[in-house]
Amino acid sequence: MKFPSVASFFLLFISLKATEPVINSLLPRGGQTGSTQEVEISGQRLADTEEIFFYSPGISCNEIVEKKENGKKTDR
Repeated sequence: MKFPSVASFFLLFISLKATEPVINSLLPRGGQTGSTQEVEISGQRLADTEEIFFYSPGISCNEIVEKKENGKKTDR
């Protein structure tokens, strides 16, 4: 009777799978070295963003502010 327990494990595992965010646009597309830029990222499944990972050294995120559909911003 191992099959039902193995099958239920895989069903549970599939239901816990995380979804990847999709970035549709990123504005502005560049900035000057040593400056601070406000960047607007829009896309799908971004509502629960806690951090942003950068591949290049020297780039960091100071604050993530969620913009609601009505245009108001909320600090996160």
